[in-house]
Amino acid sequence: MKIFGLQTLSAVSLIIHASESATTSSVGKRTTRFLETKTTKSTKSTKSSKAATHPCAKIVADEIGWSNWYHSVSNPHTPVFRVKSDKDLRDILKASRKEKSSDDESPRCTVRPAGSGHSHDGMVMQRTEMDTVLISLIDHVPEDSAWSSPSVNADTGRVRLLAGQSWYEAVALYRHHGLIMPERTLGRFFSVGGVIANPVHGGSKEGGFIHSLVTKMLVMKSDGKTTEIEGDELKYWRSSGGHLGIILAVEMQLVKETEKGGTLAMKNTVDDFSYVFVDASNPTPEEIGNLVGLRHKTLTQQYMHNYTTTVLTTVVASDHQEFFYDYYANTLASFYTDFSGPPFDAALAAQYKAAAELNLQTYGEEVAITGGAPIPIPDDLCSFFCVPGTGNPPTGDGSTPCVPITIPGTTDLLCNDPFATAAAFVQYSISSLKQEFETTASTVNDGYFNTHQVTDHSLISISFPSRAFSQIFATWWGVHARALQFYSTPNSSFQYIPNNVLEFRFINPMETAMMNPTIPFAQIKANFDNEYFNSFDSFFPPVQGVPDGLIIMETLNIKGVNDDDYAKYFAFLEQAWHHTPSNPLAPYGNNTDPLYGPIIPECDAANSIVLCASANQNDLPPFVNPINNALPCCNPPVPINVHIAKGYGFGVDPDTTPTTGQPVPYHNQEIVNKIFASPQKRASLTEFNKMVEKYDADVFKGGALLRWLSPGDSKEFEPRSLAGQTCGSEEYKSNPSSECISNQCNLANKKCL
Repeated sequence: MKIFGLQTLSAVSLIIHASESATTSSVGKRTTRFLETKTTKSTKSTKSSKAATHPCAKIVADEIGWSNWYHSVSNPHTPVFRVKSDKDLRDILKASRKEKSSDDESPRCTVRPAGSGHSHDGMVMQRTEMDTVLISLIDHVPEDSAWSSPSVNADTGRVRLLAGQSWYEAVALYRHHGLIMPERTLGRFFSVGGVIANPVHGGSKEGGFIHSLVTKMLVMKSDGKTTEIEGDELKYWRSSGGHLGIILAVEMQLVKETEKGGTLAMKNTVDDFSYVFVDASNPTPEEIGNLVGLRHKTLTQQYMHNYTTTVLTTVVASDHQEFFYDYYANTLASFYTDFSGPPFDAALAAQYKAAAELNLQTYGEEVAITGGAPIPIPDDLCSFFCVPGTGNPPTGDGSTPCVPITIPGTTDLLCNDPFATAAAFVQYSISSLKQEFETTASTVNDGYFNTHQVTDHSLISISFPSRAFSQIFATWWGVHARALQFYSTPNSSFQYIPNNVLEFRFINPMETAMMNPTIPFAQIKANFDNEYFNSFDSFFPPVQGVPDGLIIMETLNIKGVNDDDYAKYFAFLEQAWHHTPSNPLAPYGNNTDPLYGPIIPECDAANSIVLCASANQNDLPPFVNPINNALPCCNPPVPINVHIAKGYGFGVDPDTTPTTGQPVPYHNQEIVNKIFASPQKRASLTEFNKMVEKYDADVFKGGALLRWLSPGDSKEFEPRSLAGQTCGSEEYKSNPSSECISNQCNLANKKCL
């Protein structure tokens, strides 16, 4: 197996810099990715001819058909409304809530707010929620004069934003006043309301979730009345997923550069850790331990400046950070900010204003509903990896045929080598991010990446205590290496090569939202100590000078790039992460010495199954039960949760897995059940449901949060297609009809019946 580093693939970086304008030229144009029919501006002007096919569409429907950005959740029958006024919204709520006569068989309708569609799960709605109408606030202006226009108070740092705005619009409003969002997503192509209504995070050691910055909201409840929400009641509305009502506008507290001693400074570094490995395609446990700084008898001084200390040093020195790891080159790209820039002045204000307005004009017109355009990846990768100046964008303008890139030092085409292709895409991602970060630094300097397009991707995401970073990263690294070994094994049936980065951020969130399942570090530690004999600090010692917090980590897959078995890889990685032993030197299973009992995850003091101890009392193997070494001893797993709205819970779907052989997200009930399983979050579910009842908010009941709020009403994530949607995919070739909910696929037109 070949491992390709940055230097050997230097030709690929030319793709990125050859024609950035070509990669983004179409983003500013109006697009209808969000809808399956052309967008109309009025809520009531032109009813779709399809409206009669859907009872809830008879209200005032313009548009029929919705999909999230990734097309993992879609329904061609769902009506979508671009409301302009509070009256439009009240009319829809009134029609949706009205009582039906005994002879009226049409259902009451569920009203769900929708943003830019970047949730992978059905946070807005699941595919089979047929009695749903969607609301986009992109054109909406509140009637309340105190909220009808976005505003900024430069003295206090408070801004008021409309829920239907994009963050391009927000930045154009506040940046030239010397204000900064203390928590930031990677890009600006989301809606304000969508970010606040969901657990969307940044990368700050003094915070975490963007909704925590909200100090006041304007909302509309089910009775059509608008009201301001502030104080303790905000914790119900932040990350509420649209279950209490419609968030119309928000007030947020931003950071003033004048109070930080300087303007924002955007920095990035790349650290090379390839020296750790003799052969990265066949790593030893000692080498992985040296990479991450795990306790090991072979750890020497030369490895003390390891990967983990590099990450934590960056966290301490910055106000906000995001990291990307390239497995193939074994490099860590760190993107971070502090306030070491020059003092804020009129010249910088003018620069920021011009740059923010240009971004808004070029990219932000419809992005709060479209979510931006994808980077097109052709089926023929040889037409993508072209020598700059040839082929189609991003490398050329199409006037010159593509000249495929060869692997340096050979005549082999890069596109024909799966390992080289995967390594090239990872490098492409990191090099693009570096360029985008530096572009922002020299223009609007707001801390975001200047990212206007992303590849269509799938991902899996987790959160865990920052002190367990070494263990979790080592697990990922080992699974990644095994995946490549499986792929390289002769006659292997495993067809996947990981083709994108590992991304992670450090956060330190407080408890500010009832329906955010991510609990603060202190609560995680207390729960672990309560269950495992007050052992958290023993397994995860505090690091002097480093604050405690959480790591949000995700690994991505670019769709269509040698990824046939990506779901198997995600399922395997997820299981490995959730079963990572807190003591990495005591793996689960039988001891090497048959006189000693096995090592298991769960403790049971009543049956003398207690924490494993070093038999030689030197913190090294073998580890045994200190009460009776013939009994099992326990090594608790690292406490892990998932990031809802992203990928998790890969398991067997009885309707599709027998045909495809692939696991499906959100189908591993064991992991799904863990998400709100902490004592704190079990109480949150009860308290939140009381608020739903108080607000009479059943009209908003829908989407993925029902798995925990109201399991009996929940519609599960459905990978199969509805009538009229496409079938006949390659992975269903042994049984094409199993791709359809109706179990009927018309192969003549590849549509479900």
